[in-house]
Amino acid sequence: MKRLFNASIMMSLIFITSSCNNNSKKYSFTVKGTLSNSNNEWVMISQLTPETSTLIDSVKLDDSGRFELKIKANQSPELFLLKVKDYPERITLLLEDDEVVDISGDALYLNKTYIVSGSKGSENIRNLNKGIKHFMSQADSVFFAYRSQKVKEDTIKPMQIDSIMDSYFKKVHDFVADFCIQNKDNLASIIGLYSKYGDNLILDSKLDKEVFKTIGQAIFAKYPENTHAININKIVEELLQEEKRLAEVETTLNAGQPAPNLILNNPTGEKMDLSTFKGKNVILYFWYATNKDCWDVNKELKTIYRDYKDKDLEILSVSMDHDKLQWANTIALDNLAWKNVIADENTSKIYNIKDQPRLFLINSNGLIEAKDISIDSVKTYLQNQINIEANGK
Repeated sequence: MKRLFNASIMMSLIFITSSCNNNSKKYSFTVKGTLSNSNNEWVMISQLTPETSTLIDSVKLDDSGRFELKIKANQSPELFLLKVKDYPERITLLLEDDEVVDISGDALYLNKTYIVSGSKGSENIRNLNKGIKHFMSQADSVFFAYRSQKVKEDTIKPMQIDSIMDSYFKKVHDFVADFCIQNKDNLASIIGLYSKYGDNLILDSKLDKEVFKTIGQAIFAKYPENTHAININKIVEELLQEEKRLAEVETTLNAGQPAPNLILNNPTGEKMDLSTFKGKNVILYFWYATNKDCWDVNKELKTIYRDYKDKDLEILSVSMDHDKLQWANTIALDNLAWKNVIADENTSKIYNIKDQPRLFLINSNGLIEAKDISIDSVKTYLQNQINIEANGK
C-alpha cells in the first residue's frame, strides 16, 4: 500500500460527540514560556473537546518572546492546543489542575523544536511526537535518496522500496502501540491512538482493537466523568458491539451452512445471482483490483478455470473496489474470463469482508464447503470431486 512521506508530523484527534461534563468546579492551569522568531505575535490556546477545539485565551508575546497564560477548565486532566497566531504549527498539552507549565521553542518550527517542563502529561506527548519524527526522518532519508537516485540499484531495487517503507510504518506502529499501553491510564494515550504518520493514522480501531479496548477501559475506570474518557469508552463499546456482530455473522459462514445469496452487477450493469449457480461447484472470491496478492490469486484462478470450467465449476469474483473503472480495466487487462461482479453496500456485512480478500468454496448443493481456503486446497477438492464422480459412473 502506498503511503505519503514528508518531514512534518501531524498530530490529530478524531473524536465523536459525547455527553458534556456537568462538573461545575473550575480547574486552573498556567502556561508560560519563551518563543523565538515570534515577532510579537499572539500565543493562542484552545481547549480540546471530543468533537472540536475552542479558543479560550490568547496573549501577545513581548519583545523577548515571553508569554504567560492563566486558564481555567471544567475538568482535570484536560487537553489543550497551543500555537502562535498565523504560524502553521501547534502543540498538544495535557494539563493537570494547578500545573505551571514552561514552554520554549522556535515559533516557526514549534512542533519540532519545543521543550516542555512542569507537566508530565505534556512531556509524554512530546516524547510521543519525538519518537514518531525519529522513524519518519529515517524513512524520509531512504525514500528521498531512492527518488533522487542516490542509492545504487544494487543496494535498493525499485521493487523493494514499498517493502522498506512498510517496515518503517511497522516500526512506528509498534512504537505508538507500546506508548499507548504504557500510558493506558492517562489521556496521553488518546493522543497516541489518533496520531498520524504523514497522512495516515498509525493505529486502526479495527486492526488495533485490543489497544483501543485497553486504553478505553483503563481511562474510563480512572476518569469516569472526563469527557475524553467517556468518549473513548463509547468508541470501545461500539467496537465490542461490532466484534460481537462479526462473530455472529461468521457462524453463518461455517462449512455446511447455506451460502448467503448475492445479487450484484457485472461490468455491463447486468444483475448476476449467486443462487443460480446451484448444481455446480463455485469459487466465490472477494478481491481488490489494487491488491498485489489478489493479482497472484487471479493467475492461479485462470489455470483452475481453464482446467475445470467444463467440469461443473463456476468462479464468481466479487470486487470490493470503489473505483469501478479500475475494476473493469483490471478484468480486461488480466483477461479474467469468469463471472465478475462488484460489491454493493451490504456485501461486506453479509460475508464479513474487512479490507482483506476472502475465498469461499461452495459445493453443488449451495452449501459452504470451506472458507478462507488456499488455492492448493481448492485444486485438491476439485480433483477429488472429479474422482468421486468418475468412480460413481
